[in-house]
Amino acid sequence: MKVFNRVRECYLSYFFFKKRLIQTSRFNKVIHKLERNFITKSYVKNDKNSKPVEGRIPSSLEQATGIERYELLQKLAGKEAFDLTPLDASRLGTLKDPIVVESLDKTRLIGCTGFPADSHDVLWFELSVKENSRCPECGSVYKLNFIEGNIQNHH
Repeated sequence: MKVFNRVRECYLSYFFFKKRLIQTSRFNKVIHKLERNFITKSYVKNDKNSKPVEGRIPSSLEQATGIERYELLQKLAGKEAFDLTPLDASRLGTLKDPIVVESLDKTRLIGCTGFPADSHDVLWFELSVKENSRCPECGSVYKLNFIEGNIQNHH
């Protein structure tokens, strides 16, 4: 009987410890919420009265909406809709000569790998139109260049 009580006691203490651990970890979570007002809320309106034509499969441009339509229209115009090239890592951005980042939104998340390139792990931070941002590790300064386009037209 003593062995059974001891096993039961160990099991119950483990059970309550595990339950308590789950409860404390559930309440001690730190949640960072980034509010993004990117293109997901914007629409590119079709100029034509887009009704399906019987007996024909519509093209990608005819049935594309939103961000996909914006990208297709930019490709037809011979432009790149989204600048996917890496940031300039050949120099250190300073307050007088920051590294310019172009964006379709007034805020953008960027990652810095340092100067010279890959001198530290990637540090992600939010860049805003209001002020320049500095990397806390290497001190490089970044500036956001907001590009207004027809992507923000709503109806």
